Amino acid sequence: YAFAGCSSLSSVKIPEGVKTIGGSAFKGCSKLTSITIPSSVTTIGSGAFENSGLTTAYFRDNQNWYMGGSDWPVNNGSSAAGLLTDTFVSVTWTKKA
Repeated sequence: YAFAGCSSLSSVKIPEGVKTIGGSAFKGCSKLTSITIPSSVTTIGSGAFENSGLTTAYFRDNQNWYMGGSDWPVNNGSSAAGLLTDTFVSVTWTKKA
């Protein structure tokens, strides 16, 4: 819940070296529209961006991600953002090495 409900964030660039974005970390950040996720991130917790304003998600390394245990190729942009914010697809994302 690091930034949950924060109404002043509009974009976030996660620094290289961060390995995990915790569950509900940006939940409800209604003005958050874009995020850049570095290649060091290997886990995005369930509901990390749920009910946020996210419209664009850019993955520095968009290969080998699993969404809720299913192999899913991450496409940068609005499709990834849509899945990250969808309350019905609130699952943990992991990246295999």
